[in-house]
Amino acid sequence: KSTTITRITRFGFTYFDHKSTVLKAIDIPANKASEFINTIVMDYNLPSKGSFLLGLTYSDDFSWDNIEYLYSPTMDGKYRSLTLFKNGDSITNTASFFIVDVNADWQLAPDLLLIQTSKSYLGGFFESSKQSIQEVPHVLTLDEAKQLQQFFMMIAISNLAGTLGMNLTYPSLT
Repeated sequence: KSTTITRITRFGFTYFDHKSTVLKAIDIPANKASEFINTIVMDYNLPSKGSFLLGLTYSDDFSWDNIEYLYSPTMDGKYRSLTLFKNGDSITNTASFFIVDVNADWQLAPDLLLIQTSKSYLGGFFESSKQSIQEVPHVLTLDEAKQLQQFFMMIAISNLAGTLGMNLTYPSLT
């Protein structure tokens, strides 16, 4: 008979690697913005064109808005974080964009199960038991998913700052 004694939840990654790129598009004429956005949707294989366009449509002048995506285009554990920063200018009738693409390959650290296995002999007269540890995949909670999204936002802001000549760093993963 096997009994799980406890589940030890581990946080962090067993593996993390990423490549980041920043695309800067300044003063795109309003009549070309839809074409530009459609190209972004296709090039980055975004999951939902409607919400992406909706976010851009209702952003206002003189402030930088951002839209974040964290998704796995090929559903193979390799995730992509795309953050688009957008600013509209109604005076010049243009829009400016910074697109931060973080193409990441990572694996969450597995949780551990502490298992006790018992065997009885001679009708229960003798019993032996042993304990073992088994790794099981960690399933993200909603809070952990939000933290992961914030982590990718920090990478995006750091990359955007680097493009603008500022030096920002994000926490080490080791």
